[in-house]
Amino acid sequence: MTIHDMLSELVGLGLSQREIAEGCGTSQPNIHRAINGTEPRYELGKAIEKFHKKALRAAARKAAA
Repeated sequence: MTIHDMLSELVGLGLSQREIAEGCGTSQPNIHRAINGTEPRYELGKAIEKFHKKALRAAARKAAA
């Protein structure tokens, strides 16, 4: 799964670019650029991966409740 795919999935879960940015410890413009195809720096890519996993776990727990 690419960073772009992860970001698309996060947006599909209903998260705003600002919420994703806060969860990744970056700015909304950085997330906007990544969503629109600019390859993020390695550190941001790793932060997006980590936040993606966390958000999916939270969504699964919410769906199970």
